[in-house]
Amino acid sequence: MKQVLLLTTVLILGLLLAGCNSEPQADATGPTEMTRADDCHVCGMIVLDQQGPKGQARLRTSGKPVYFCSTSDMMAFLFQPESPAIVREAWVHDMHNTDWRNPDNHPHAYIDAYTAWYVLDHDLRGAMGHTLAPFASKEHAEGFVAEHGGRILRYEDITVDLIAEMASYAFPDFDTVRDFDPEIELGGGGHAH
Repeated sequence: MKQVLLLTTVLILGLLLAGCNSEPQADATGPTEMTRADDCHVCGMIVLDQQGPKGQARLRTSGKPVYFCSTSDMMAFLFQPESPAIVREAWVHDMHNTDWRNPDNHPHAYIDAYTAWYVLDHDLRGAMGHTLAPFASKEHAEGFVAEHGGRILRYEDITVDLIAEMASYAFPDFDTVRDFDPEIELGGGGHAH
């Protein structure tokens, strides 16, 4: 009996010590404030340099979130086959409470990505071209649609095909934004100097 009690005590102490050695950040929850050192988990661009809504996701194996320069990149990541098993939490900007050109970097500017209302096919562009505009409420999404066009979706309405479609028209009106002039763009004669 003494051996069983001793073995049980050793096992309990071992489990407690193992818990003390694990990273305390792994239990962290909620979005964090990004820095200039944080790049997009999908494309590698510096997240804070980009306009439009951004995202964060905390993986089950890491205390620090991975960051995304656009909701398009974030959705491309979330819809990878392995992502449901490794993503613990995900957040997006609430675009009702922040500026499109320079979204607030504070954690309070983010909402749960899985419960947000999204607007697709609006007239604004994010870091990777067209991107989903997220909102905390349907009313705010409807207000955005009234001003910028588009249609409203929930997270469960987003599909891999929809993400691929967004990627295919990332910059559909590039030629109307400005004319490409090889003399100016390439430094004359069509050759880069």
